[in-house]
Amino acid sequence: MIDVRRDGELVTEVRPRLNQYETQAFAIQTPAVHTTWRGDLYVTLEDIGPDGITVDLDSSPLQWFVWVGGLLTAGGGGLALRARTARIRDGEPARV
Repeated sequence: MIDVRRDGELVTEVRPRLNQYETQAFAIQTPAVHTTWRGDLYVTLEDIGPDGITVDLDSSPLQWFVWVGGLLTAGGGGLALRARTARIRDGEPARV
């Protein structure tokens, strides 16, 4: 478990992992993700050695915009399909 702190104050505790599978020669990194409205923090455990551990920190600010964009796209597609089916139901010929 790794404590993430900002200005000395605890923000969260994360648990990144190195998973070892029988069929794999090397361990697979599984990052821990801390999500807020300001962005995502990815903490990846790179290596465990005799002198300590190596971690990789990656901050992705405003990542939620990707989700908003996807929802807007899906909503626009739904509106377009609804308008098209309404025209067909009313007997208007469909424009292509």
